[in-house]
Amino acid sequence: ASAEGFRGRHGRVLVVDKSSHHGSCYGKHHRRPYHTIQSAVDAARSGDTIKVCPGLYEESVKVETDHLTIKGAKAGVDATEREGRRESVVTSNDATGTVQLLADHITWDGFKIRDNTAGPGLYTSPDRSGYLVRDTIFLDNGSGIHLGSSGEHPTVVCRNRFTANNEFEGPTGAFGIYSSEGARQVLITSNRFERHNTAAVF
Repeated sequence: ASAEGFRGRHGRVLVVDKSSHHGSCYGKHHRRPYHTIQSAVDAARSGDTIKVCPGLYEESVKVETDHLTIKGAKAGVDATEREGRRESVVTSNDATGTVQLLADHITWDGFKIRDNTAGPGLYTSPDRSGYLVRDTIFLDNGSGIHLGSSGEHPTVVCRNRFTANNEFEGPTGAFGIYSSEGARQVLITSNRFERHNTAAVF
């Protein structure tokens, strides 16, 4: 299924809602929502915002368009203490990462990424920068984030919760945040790390 987003202040707003065929959790403006996150990402243009309704999204997500904002159901809600109900949950077994941010100036906000036994919950490219990763729960992945950044623009990782990301047996596993490819101009602040077999940040 495909849908046309309506114009937001800085671009269109596209909605993802796999549970509805007659509207979306965001109301009457979104009567034909996308049913996968990837299909909305593929349709998005620079400057657009994608809003993802609560639900379980069993897919890998690869983002290759600059200046996208991707918001889950808990966007703006600090993940370090929240209960975890009515989440936008993304899960897959992808060795590169369940979510892969491969362009500049991408905001990923308000999700739960869980159960990737093959690799990290989220991967950011060491050749790009300007990432904002916040308000996301990383649970039971090989590692939480495999973090890279070129440093051309500042990257911020904040208000996330990293819990027991120990599912991948290998040198990149069992960390909350792992970085081996280069990460420059990165701020990691106000996160919660718990129950990792090795380092919270390596």
